[in-house]
Formats: sequence, structure tokens, C-alpha cells
Amino acid sequence: SLSAASAATTTTTVRTGGGTVTLTNAGTLALNATIDADGAVTQNGAGAVTTTGSRTLTTTNDAVTLTQAVTLGGDLTISSGTGPITFNSTINGGANLTANSTGTTTFNGAVGNLTPLTTLTTNAGGTTDLNGGTVTTTGAQTYNDAVLLSADTTLTAGAGNLTFGSTLNSTSGNTFSLTANSTGTTTFSGAVGATDALSTLTTNAGGTTALTGGSVTTTGPQTYNDAVTLGAATTLTSTGSGAITLGSTVNGAQTLTVNTAGATT
Repeated sequence: SLSAASAATTTTTVRTGGGTVTLTNAGTLALNATIDADGAVTQNGAGAVTTTGSRTLTTTNDAVTLTQAVTLGGDLTISSGTGPITFNSTINGGANLTANSTGTTTFNGAVGNLTPLTTLTTNAGGTTDLNGGTVTTTGAQTYNDAVLLSADTTLTAGAGNLTFGSTLNSTSGNTFSLTANSTGTTTFSGAVGATDALSTLTTNAGGTTALTGGSVTTTGPQTYNDAVTLGAATTLTSTGSGAITLGSTVNGAQTLTVNTAGATT
């Protein structure tokens, strides 16, 4: 294991052999090192975590778990192969966060609620589980893997693009809402709610929503306050008679089918 004291004072690269790296800190843990571990990395102390400069944390197909609040003082890239990445508390700081895992990347706390991140990116091939309620960035949010909602969620990206590169669903047996706020382009590349429906879907005015995944299914309303472009034949369905509102223009040489017993405007 690697003690918190050594992690706080090292500014080069820390490489470990096999076995779990456990970071146990009562006070603030300053992650000033690049960590390359052949084993899981777990931070389980009571103190918060900060980073300085551009850092990477890499494991060989093993889990990375950060239990306490994280403040980014520079860009952070976590790569864990097939291992899961879990943030159990908040993440803040004006820097870029990249999470690369073909397992599950879980955000259990609010992201950018105090100081927005610059960008947030997850890689393809795994799952991102959003359970913290909000993700706020000043730039792009790019979810290249399948996204699951474990809570009602609001994503805010300013003028940055919001991109869902794969499917978007509620967690199994649940229905949660998604609000996507961007004056850039919000892109749904995969089917939305095809496996487990969302409760509602809302986009804000001032940008564009690009629907290329073929279907959006909710139990309640769908409200598109911005311009909508269709990149594929698209079916919008509210299974619970929710209103489907297209508040601006709709374009694209594709068919659009709207299914609801509620109002369509």
C-alpha cells in the first residue's frame, strides 16, 4: 500500500507492483503524483482529495475508488482498463476530467456544483452511472459509453456540447428525469429509454438537439425547447400520456413519429 504522506509529497511517478494501493488520509490528500498501479487504487480516508498539475492515475484492469470529495487543480485522467471507476462524493475544479473504463464509471456525488469542471469525458465500451443529480461544466460533456441514470439528473454545459455517444436509460426498474442545458449541440447518438424509460426529458432553449438514435421513450413529458435536427428516422413516445413539445424548428430528411395520448405541440 501507499501511505497518504508519501502521496502528498511525491511529484513524479509512483509505480506499484501487485496488490491494492490504499490511500488513507485524515486530512486533505494532495495527489501530486502520477500513479501507475498493478492493482486496485482505493482512497478511503476522511479527508478530501486535491490534485495539482496534469495527473494520470492508471491501473491494470483494476478498480479505482475515490471516497471523499475531489478538487481538481489540473487535468486528471483515470484509466482502469476493465476495472470500475467510482467517485463517491463531489468533484469540483476548473479542469478537464477524463474517465477511461470499459467497466462502470459511477458518479455518486454532484459534479461541478461549486466550481464547474472545464470538460468531462468518458470513453466508449463501458457504462457511466449518474447518481449525483447534477453535472456542470463550462465546456463539453462527452459520454462515449452507455449512460444510466440512478437519479433525476441535470447536465449543464454552457456553450459546450453535450454528447451521448451510446444509449441512455434509467437504471433497471426505475424512471428518472434528464434535463440537458446547453446552448451548443446536444446529441443523442443512441436510443433513449429503450430498455428502461426516462420519466421526462427536457432540453433548454438556445442550442440544438440532434436525434440520431432512432427513438426516445419517456413515461412523462418530452420538452425540446431548442431546434431539433433528425439524423435518423425517429420515434418519440410517452407511455404515460405526457405532452411532447417541440418548441422550435424541426429539420432533417427523416421521418418523425410522435406517440402519446397527451398533447403534441
